Amino acid sequence: MDKNQNIKFAGLLPVGSVVSCASEGKRVMIIGRGHSAADDENVRYDYCSVLFPEGFIDGDHLFFHNHRDITKVYRVGYINDSEMELEAKLEAYLRDKRGLDA
Repeated sequence: MDKNQNIKFAGLLPVGSVVSCASEGKRVMIIGRGHSAADDENVRYDYCSVLFPEGFIDGDHLFFHNHRDITKVYRVGYINDSEMELEAKLEAYLRDKRGLDA
């Protein structure tokens, strides 16, 4: 396995994907998508992640970030037909909430 792998991926990454973000010094694993900020429901994030390989520790160790913040993709999570349908809905939802055109 190539530990320096940087996968190119268009669209939202699926749950289970392992990435690096500019704001985090460690790898994180995506566990959710389309979350609003705790202090402002009008702010939306593409992803909710946990430290990798530690996983979920508690609610104080969740990291919210957007796709543009990802600097490296190490592993893409499982993708099937249901995931592809959900990804399309989530992308439309996030565009709508951010007031962006399709």
